[in-house]
Amino acid sequence: SIRTSPAGSTDKPNGNSRVTIDMSWPHLDGDIDIWSETVPCSPNVSIDTSLYNTQHVNSTDVLRALQREGPQGYVCKIDWCDAYKHIPVAPEDRILQTFKVGDRYFLDNNLSFGGSTSPPLYDDPAELVTQLAHWEAGIRRQCSLRMLDDLIGAGTWESTMKLYKASTSLCSYIGVRLADTDDPNKAFSPRQDGTILGIYYNLPTWSWKLAPEKGDKILTLLFDVVKKDEVRNDLLKKLLGKINHYSGVFSSKFERSFLQKCHEELQPNHRLMKVTANAKSQAAHW
Repeated sequence: SIRTSPAGSTDKPNGNSRVTIDMSWPHLDGDIDIWSETVPCSPNVSIDTSLYNTQHVNSTDVLRALQREGPQGYVCKIDWCDAYKHIPVAPEDRILQTFKVGDRYFLDNNLSFGGSTSPPLYDDPAELVTQLAHWEAGIRRQCSLRMLDDLIGAGTWESTMKLYKASTSLCSYIGVRLADTDDPNKAFSPRQDGTILGIYYNLPTWSWKLAPEKGDKILTLLFDVVKKDEVRNDLLKKLLGKINHYSGVFSSKFERSFLQKCHEELQPNHRLMKVTANAKSQAAHW
């Protein structure tokens, strides 16, 4: 018989849908014998994620980059479309990415949205392209930030435009599909304002605000913690990731310790975790 992972979809900000594969299914509790011939095992559970690393950027890093030029600076953002789909999977491993729709079976030939190693396996080639673009532009790598498929340039008009042109030209040459600049929340050529990693920055006025769709997501998670006595483990992890990211602009990095204690990294995503009174208080603070 063919082992399949459940398939689903998530809505993208532009109205399109993205196919996802739950490569952590089945969600089993406790220690799992990945070599068992009787207990079903997900592809993700057999992967030691500590062997894989991904670059991370938070709001503090963005603020430092913007402060180099201050209100006179410029920023640009280049975004890869369907980022993981640029990276093929070894033919012998594609069977692990089988999913079924109706009575038909499909193999995902490229990295899936759902594989625990997809981000780090994408990250290394993306960083190589980024470094080549900087070399072509004659710009130091430290003059930009990259978070997975988002490349953010910050500096003078001249340096930012050089990086933007070199990056878009290189991506076109090697066949990387880039997001259109018609949506400034997604990507944009050099300018003095724009949304970067969920936060809208206006350099001339030296001000910022949360992008509406990002604010709605974090508020929904916070209200879940405040109103409920138990919250899914994966939702707590998602909330903590957002708080860690935004803590730089809110100056509230210490208001998360009790929330962190509610989440357990080794517990299954679907496990309901008890929310303490102190954790509710910290969620209310945010």
